[in-house]
Amino acid sequence: MKFFPIFCLLLASLLFSEVSDAGPKVGDKAPPFAVKTLAYNDFVLAEKIQEAKEKKGLIVLDFWATWCAPCKREFPAFQKVYKDLAAKNVSFYAVSIDAKRQDVWQYIKNDAKTDFEVLVDQNAFNAGKKYGADKSLPQIVVIDGEGVIRYRHTGEIKNMEEGLKAIIEKVKPGTFPESKSVKLQTGETASQ
Repeated sequence: MKFFPIFCLLLASLLFSEVSDAGPKVGDKAPPFAVKTLAYNDFVLAEKIQEAKEKKGLIVLDFWATWCAPCKREFPAFQKVYKDLAAKNVSFYAVSIDAKRQDVWQYIKNDAKTDFEVLVDQNAFNAGKKYGADKSLPQIVVIDGEGVIRYRHTGEIKNMEEGLKAIIEKVKPGTFPESKSVKLQTGETASQ
């Protein structure tokens, strides 16, 4: 029985490493996807990447769900970052992986009034699986106009406003951010 706690610790570390390694890495091409917005409009990532290229802008994807407490805590700060950076050609999209569109609609209408576009990827069937959001939330992904992932973070960012703004502002066309100099205060994640 002495080995049982060690076995549990080893198993937990293997499971955690699998979750944190799910999805594409910084420097990889962003996996393409197409989903519907909360208003039932089409959203095609490849088109948004082309727009970002033309404007020399960035795309920020926030994978989240209404049942994810860390995601909900980040939402107000994500809204503030959006308001501060939208004029700088940074496009923000919140990608919900909830099972029911109605849950997303209710949450946005009543609790998280947002100005940025909300996308619905029911049960992480499309985008969520490609980005590893079906394994762990919340997740932030920054994509440049060439379709390259420039930054990726899984887990809550407690200092979202200053942390994410600092990271986005360090991303310049043709370079990779020195995100090591940006101190993120990380918190918990929610797994499915």
